[in-house]
Amino acid sequence: MASTGEIDPEEIERRASPSLGRASLPLHVNHVAFACKSVPESVKFYEDVLGFVVIKRPDSLPIKGAWLFNYGVGIHLLQSDKAPKKKSEIDPTDNHLSFECSDMELVESKLKEKNVEYKPQVIQEGSITVNQLFFHDPDGYMVEICNCQNLPPVAAGRSLCSQNLPVVAARRSLCSQNLPVVPAELSLYPPRCFLSFYMKKNP
Repeated sequence: MASTGEIDPEEIERRASPSLGRASLPLHVNHVAFACKSVPESVKFYEDVLGFVVIKRPDSLPIKGAWLFNYGVGIHLLQSDKAPKKKSEIDPTDNHLSFECSDMELVESKLKEKNVEYKPQVIQEGSITVNQLFFHDPDGYMVEICNCQNLPPVAAGRSLCSQNLPVVAARRSLCSQNLPVVPAELSLYPPRCFLSFYMKKNP
């Protein structure tokens, strides 16, 4: 059970069940897939920069590509002439893949070593500091590395609307709460990373 104010996975499942009107599905993230102009170039990036490992891919698949795996998640690269045009600007509000990590200095050192352009960003939530590093892969897909574990998820209050809506789990300000900060785990990058997604709707 999580400490006071925090949400553990079991609690999230309990809250999801009534809000969805059915039992939580037995799901977990398996992989993300990216269309690439050059699969070999992208493979080298995810191996050298992020520590992913190439794994066997079914020979029967009709599209050329590569599968990589690490940190409990797969990345599937698909050879395509229709890969999106690479963006020159690193925009933290754009769609991106986010990994959580406990050693940001090691990550930044790795990016410099590999000559990967990146954009740092800092979130200050009261006494809590969250560091973020944003950068592009060879096709312009944005990746984020962060120490978001510094900002633990806590239970949000009920909707301010008059409707009787279910409580949902979310991160909220810890400034006015007397809650302990969850310390970063003393592990090395990249093995201790976690996956999250941020999606931005097109206007």
